[in-house]
Amino acid sequence: MSEDHRPHNQISTDKPLEDPGEDVLGYSPFAQHLAQVIDADTSKRGWVMALYGPWGSGKTTIANFVRSHLRKQEKEGDLQIVVFNPWWFRGQDELAIHFFRSLQSVLHGSLRKTLGKFANAAIVAAPTVGRAGTIATFFAGVLGLGNDDIVSLKDKVIAEIKKSGQKLLVVIDDIDRLSAEEVRQVFKLVKAIANFPNVIYLLCFDKTVVQTALSSVQDGISGQEYLEKIVQVPFHIPMPSGTSLRQLLFSRLDEVIGDPPGELFDAGYWRNAYYEGIDPFITTPRKVTQLTNYFAAAYPTVVNEVNVVDFIAISALQVFLPEQYDLLRRNLDLFTGLESERRSGNTNKEFHDKWLNALPDDQREAVKNLFIRLFPRLKTVWENMGYAHDFLATWKTQRRVCSPEVAPFYFQLATPD
Repeated sequence: MSEDHRPHNQISTDKPLEDPGEDVLGYSPFAQHLAQVIDADTSKRGWVMALYGPWGSGKTTIANFVRSHLRKQEKEGDLQIVVFNPWWFRGQDELAIHFFRSLQSVLHGSLRKTLGKFANAAIVAAPTVGRAGTIATFFAGVLGLGNDDIVSLKDKVIAEIKKSGQKLLVVIDDIDRLSAEEVRQVFKLVKAIANFPNVIYLLCFDKTVVQTALSSVQDGISGQEYLEKIVQVPFHIPMPSGTSLRQLLFSRLDEVIGDPPGELFDAGYWRNAYYEGIDPFITTPRKVTQLTNYFAAAYPTVVNEVNVVDFIAISALQVFLPEQYDLLRRNLDLFTGLESERRSGNTNKEFHDKWLNALPDDQREAVKNLFIRLFPRLKTVWENMGYAHDFLATWKTQRRVCSPEVAPFYFQLATPD
């Protein structure tokens, strides 16, 4: 193979974007809208905005874009932005301590000192993180339920924030990665501080995950009700269009594939296999990254031995449907070649119906379509359509996975039994 045809290993780190100019999924306009909501607020009251979205949907990227759109206000001193990632810390005391330290990092002068005193008093200046009773005392103080000194310090913080006119945006990401107790801890922190004037929160998390976590540790109140008491302005992340995700996927695949030999790539076959069987699984940017990373790592090792389209499809099975991938790998003789027992009525239909029907309803049609494309033998099973033996030579020449001689090359990186 010439250098021009050589595949390129393009592994993505799945790192969130920071520059709106790199946006290819239409997130920047939405982030700009959120930034305008924050910038236009003149209420001088603390409030909480939440950005809901499933894992891998681009929440961190959008939060980064919001910060970028607010950079002018930050440079001019009209806004201070602090980013707190609770996933970096473990344990309730650590979360509280580092949360206050993050706030202090963007404050100056007497306000910084007063907040530090308030935090120290609330946390009882524990010499070792995790001391019994520390966090209970902390919340009693922050919520004004106990120590009078803590109450007065909190009043001083409020007074100094009002006097300074300082506006704060606190971005808290990855809340849905925490344990249930830690999730509750973060929201208690937000609830305790959110009534500070000029403090706005942008919380990013998967709503379903967080609601479930809160429900498991709250007595007498659902996770949804708990969130509604804290979040005043909820937004659901706009999912990128299918067209945008496809363009992202195709561009990354092109970077890896380069210019494949014509006999190993058929554009019409690719369109049918992709839209009928792969596209339904490409639902978030992270799905694109998962598929292209596996493909980029595996394809160069078998580039001369496999059909490009079939290898992308098998990679999709490995990434998104590992159980079906493993079943296929262990039973290649029931998928490849021709259905030799057709005339006797034994088409292994029971076997294939069983694994297909075990799939969730929303996946079954796409998976069936993809398997029929990859393994024409299944048309005999499910559609009563036969193939002549001449097709075996064609499939072998095209390096198709349905060829019994070629199929093993597709599974060279699979874990041995």
